[in-house]
Amino acid sequence: MKFTSSTYTFLTIALVLMAVVLTYYFTTQTKPHQQLKGYEVFFPYKCSDGDMVDEFIRSRKFKTYVLNTNNAYNDSVIKLVREALKKIKLTNDSINGVHVQFSDNTSYKYYLQTIEICVENTKLFLPFENNIYAACRTKYQKIKDSLEVQAYNKEHLLPYK
Repeated sequence: MKFTSSTYTFLTIALVLMAVVLTYYFTTQTKPHQQLKGYEVFFPYKCSDGDMVDEFIRSRKFKTYVLNTNNAYNDSVIKLVREALKKIKLTNDSINGVHVQFSDNTSYKYYLQTIEICVENTKLFLPFENNIYAACRTKYQKIKDSLEVQAYNKEHLLPYK
């Protein structure tokens, strides 16, 4: 049996299309889609003077959690931070907060996990140097948080769009 050049062309196209269809199927059906996450975070304009940071810290009582280079220890601390922030959120506690302190060699993964925990529980947090301060506002709070007021009133603290 002899194959003509048109038969070879048809078989080649069929094999390529079959490979494309199978690749598409396995990449879309077997992996869950992961969405890119992004959060708006307000950073103090001049971190060296620390006026806003000092006011934010003085207005609350923070429990400090320290993360270091030990991954097993950091995982347990992250769980404690999550539980503490959930408790603060459920009780509508505007006095207490969480202070997470990072060592210089802490994995960036733990910084991102801490940001995600803050976003899902408090939505009011302040990254400052190697620290993240997180607190909660209650729906009964009459006075706006001074950090939020300063962030919206100063031109240089407008969110990046």
